[in-house]
Amino acid sequence: MSSVVKLLERAVIKCHEIHEHRMSEYFPGKGNGGIHEFNHVLTFIEALQNLSGYDNVVAWTEVQCLHKKRKRSARLDAAIKLKNENIIILLEAKRIRQGKTRGSFNSSIAIKSIRNDTKRLIEIDESEPVVSASKTNAIYRVILASMWLSDDRNMQEAYEKWKSHDAFDINWKGCVVSESVSKSTEKHLKLLLAVKIPHIKS
Repeated sequence: MSSVVKLLERAVIKCHEIHEHRMSEYFPGKGNGGIHEFNHVLTFIEALQNLSGYDNVVAWTEVQCLHKKRKRSARLDAAIKLKNENIIILLEAKRIRQGKTRGSFNSSIAIKSIRNDTKRLIEIDESEPVVSASKTNAIYRVILASMWLSDDRNMQEAYEKWKSHDAFDINWKGCVVSESVSKSTEKHLKLLLAVKIPHIKS
């Protein structure tokens, strides 16, 4: 396993620690539904900076890129450059929520969205500014997810699909999956990570 993948796995654990600290100090909300995607992305970037140095991490959120199928621009949750490692990370985040929306389980909706995002991440290639402007050698494609893993069957099924790679596009075969489990009272909160084996630029 590459040193970059190990760093990403450590970052998920550190991200969890930062989240729990914030929750214990100040939480302007209610309920337990995982981490909102935008907060998850920002906390993950902070975790990377904490582990590898602030100056080593250059990150942009809400990055514009091309949606090839629809021939229009779309947004990427984040693009992160690790200068010392000379790589970029193309990042999408999802929250696998409990309950239903218009009769469909939110967990099933999230898994479908994750599958679409993993496919879209593959479609971003070296010709797009988000990649070409980085002048790096390798592209790591990453999916983050948070979930409050209850005993409900639909939540357990979503979790199993993640672990078995069934939640991802077929092109993500061989990807690395990892997770962080709470060490505090939030025993059901899981932060999930999937990393696509990098495409090395020629």
